[in-house]
Amino acid sequence: MTSPHRSAPSLARARTAFAAHGETVQRAMIVELGASTAGADVIRQLWREERMPSIRRWVVAAAGAASGRWVRPLLRAALADPAMTVRLHAICAIHQRGDRALAGAALALAADASGGIRTNCLALVAELKPPGWRAAIVRGIDDPKDYVRKQCRRILAAAPEGR
Repeated sequence: MTSPHRSAPSLARARTAFAAHGETVQRAMIVELGASTAGADVIRQLWREERMPSIRRWVVAAAGAASGRWVRPLLRAALADPAMTVRLHAICAIHQRGDRALAGAALALAADASGGIRTNCLALVAELKPPGWRAAIVRGIDDPKDYVRKQCRRILAAAPEGR
Protein backbone atom coordinates (compact mmCIF):
# COMPACT_ATOMS: atom_id res chain seq x y z
CA MET A 1 0.00 0.00 0.00
CA THR A 2 1.33 3.44 -0.83
CA SER A 3 1.39 6.27 1.65
CA PRO A 4 -1.23 9.03 1.27
CA HIS A 5 1.57 11.48 0.47
CA ARG A 6 2.98 9.53 -2.44
CA SER A 7 1.19 8.33 -5.54
CA ALA A 8 1.32 4.74 -6.71
CA PRO A 9 4.33 3.99 -8.89
CA SER A 10 3.67 4.76 -12.53
CA LEU A 11 5.04 3.07 -15.59
CA ALA A 12 6.60 6.30 -16.84
CA ARG A 13 8.25 7.06 -13.48
CA ALA A 14 9.63 3.54 -13.19
CA ARG A 15 10.96 3.61 -16.77
CA THR A 16 12.66 6.97 -16.09
CA ALA A 17 14.19 5.72 -12.83
CA PHE A 18 15.50 2.53 -14.43
CA ALA A 19 17.04 4.51 -17.31
CA ALA A 20 18.98 6.82 -14.95
CA HIS A 21 22.75 6.52 -14.48
CA GLY A 22 24.13 4.82 -11.41
CA GLU A 23 22.19 2.58 -9.05
CA THR A 24 20.73 4.76 -6.30
CA VAL A 25 17.56 5.81 -8.11
CA GLN A 26 17.02 2.29 -9.42
CA ARG A 27 17.36 0.68 -6.00
CA ALA A 28 14.88 3.18 -4.50
CA MET A 29 12.41 2.39 -7.30
CA ILE A 30 12.82 -1.35 -6.69
CA VAL A 31 11.82 -0.85 -3.05
CA GLU A 32 8.87 1.32 -4.07
CA LEU A 33 7.64 -1.14 -6.71
CA GLY A 34 7.91 -4.07 -4.33
CA ALA A 35 5.73 -2.32 -1.75
CA SER A 36 2.45 -2.40 -3.65
CA THR A 37 0.21 -4.35 -5.97
CA ALA A 38 0.37 -1.44 -8.40
CA GLY A 39 4.15 -1.79 -8.36
CA ALA A 40 3.87 -5.45 -9.33
CA ASP A 41 1.66 -4.44 -12.26
CA VAL A 42 4.30 -1.91 -13.37
CA ILE A 43 7.06 -4.53 -13.17
CA ARG A 44 5.07 -7.02 -15.26
CA GLN A 45 4.13 -4.41 -17.84
CA LEU A 46 7.72 -3.17 -18.19
CA TRP A 47 8.90 -6.75 -18.64
CA ARG A 48 6.40 -7.31 -21.45
CA GLU A 49 7.03 -4.00 -23.23
CA GLU A 50 10.59 -2.83 -22.60
CA ARG A 51 13.34 -3.77 -25.05
CA MET A 52 16.30 -1.80 -23.66
CA PRO A 53 18.56 -4.16 -21.66
CA SER A 54 19.65 -1.28 -19.42
CA ILE A 55 16.05 -1.00 -18.22
CA ARG A 56 15.13 -4.71 -18.42
CA ARG A 57 17.92 -5.61 -16.00
CA TRP A 58 16.40 -3.35 -13.33
CA VAL A 59 12.95 -4.75 -14.06
CA VAL A 60 14.38 -8.20 -13.29
CA ALA A 61 15.94 -6.91 -10.06
CA ALA A 62 12.59 -5.41 -9.08
CA ALA A 63 10.82 -8.69 -9.81
CA GLY A 64 13.35 -10.47 -7.60
CA ALA A 65 12.41 -8.18 -4.71
CA ALA A 66 8.67 -8.65 -5.27
CA SER A 67 6.36 -11.48 -4.33
CA GLY A 68 3.66 -13.29 -6.23
CA ARG A 69 3.18 -16.29 -8.49
CA TRP A 70 4.28 -14.23 -11.50
CA VAL A 71 7.84 -13.71 -10.19
CA ARG A 72 9.26 -17.18 -10.88
CA PRO A 73 8.16 -17.33 -14.55
CA LEU A 74 9.59 -13.85 -15.12
CA LEU A 75 12.94 -14.76 -13.55
CA ARG A 76 13.04 -18.03 -15.49
CA ALA A 77 12.46 -16.12 -18.74
CA ALA A 78 15.15 -13.59 -17.77
CA LEU A 79 17.70 -16.41 -17.51
CA ALA A 80 17.30 -16.88 -21.29
CA ASP A 81 17.37 -13.17 -22.18
CA PRO A 82 19.79 -12.32 -25.00
CA ALA A 83 21.30 -9.47 -22.94
CA MET A 84 24.08 -10.55 -20.58
CA THR A 85 23.19 -7.85 -18.03
CA VAL A 86 19.61 -9.13 -17.83
CA ARG A 87 20.81 -12.71 -17.25
CA LEU A 88 23.22 -11.45 -14.58
CA HIS A 89 20.45 -9.58 -12.75
CA ALA A 90 18.31 -12.74 -12.94
CA ILE A 91 21.09 -14.78 -11.30
CA CYS A 92 21.46 -12.13 -8.59
CA ALA A 93 17.69 -12.02 -7.99
CA ILE A 94 17.51 -15.81 -7.69
CA HIS A 95 20.47 -15.78 -5.30
CA GLN A 96 18.85 -13.05 -3.19
CA ARG A 97 15.60 -15.02 -3.04
CA GLY A 98 17.39 -18.28 -2.19
CA ASP A 99 15.24 -20.09 -4.75
CA ARG A 100 16.76 -23.54 -5.17
CA ALA A 101 14.39 -24.56 -7.98
CA LEU A 102 15.29 -21.51 -10.05
CA ALA A 103 18.96 -22.10 -9.26
CA GLY A 104 18.47 -25.46 -10.96
CA ALA A 105 17.05 -23.67 -13.99
CA ALA A 106 20.10 -21.40 -13.96
CA LEU A 107 22.48 -24.38 -14.27
CA ALA A 108 22.35 -24.02 -18.06
CA LEU A 109 24.19 -20.70 -17.65
CA ALA A 110 27.26 -22.56 -16.41
CA ALA A 111 27.98 -22.92 -20.16
CA ASP A 112 27.13 -19.28 -21.05
CA ALA A 113 29.36 -17.40 -23.51
CA SER A 114 30.12 -14.82 -20.80
CA GLY A 115 32.70 -15.80 -18.20
CA GLY A 116 31.08 -13.37 -15.77
CA ILE A 117 27.74 -15.13 -16.17
CA ARG A 118 29.41 -18.52 -15.72
CA THR A 119 31.18 -17.51 -12.52
CA ASN A 120 28.06 -15.92 -11.02
CA CYS A 121 25.98 -18.95 -11.99
CA LEU A 122 28.49 -21.28 -10.36
CA ALA A 123 28.48 -19.22 -7.16
CA LEU A 124 24.67 -19.39 -7.14
CA VAL A 125 24.47 -23.14 -7.58
CA ALA A 126 27.31 -23.79 -5.12
CA GLU A 127 25.36 -21.97 -2.43
CA LEU A 128 21.84 -23.24 -3.18
CA LYS A 129 22.91 -26.73 -4.33
CA PRO A 130 20.18 -27.70 -6.80
CA PRO A 131 20.43 -31.19 -8.32
CA GLY A 132 23.41 -31.30 -10.68
CA TRP A 133 25.29 -28.44 -9.01
CA ARG A 134 28.47 -30.40 -8.26
CA ALA A 135 28.79 -31.71 -11.83
CA ALA A 136 28.58 -28.12 -13.11
CA ILE A 137 31.37 -27.07 -10.73
CA VAL A 138 33.54 -30.03 -11.79
CA ARG A 139 33.03 -29.11 -15.47
CA GLY A 140 34.07 -25.55 -14.60
CA ILE A 141 37.55 -26.75 -13.67
CA ASP A 142 38.23 -26.98 -17.42
CA ASP A 143 36.74 -23.55 -18.21
CA PRO A 144 38.71 -21.40 -20.68
CA LYS A 145 38.75 -18.50 -18.17
CA ASP A 146 41.28 -18.74 -15.36
CA TYR A 147 39.04 -16.92 -12.84
CA VAL A 148 36.23 -19.43 -13.44
CA ARG A 149 38.63 -22.37 -12.98
CA LYS A 150 39.98 -20.86 -9.74
CA GLN A 151 36.49 -20.29 -8.38
CA CYS A 152 35.51 -23.89 -9.14
CA ARG A 153 38.59 -25.22 -7.35
CA ARG A 154 37.80 -23.03 -4.30
CA ILE A 155 34.19 -24.22 -4.26
CA LEU A 156 35.17 -27.88 -4.48
CA ALA A 157 37.83 -27.49 -1.80
CA ALA A 158 35.27 -25.91 0.55
CA ALA A 159 32.43 -28.34 -0.20
CA PRO A 160 32.33 -31.42 2.03
CA GLU A 161 31.43 -33.53 -1.02
CA GLY A 162 34.45 -32.09 -2.84
CA ARG A 163 37.11 -33.37 -0.43
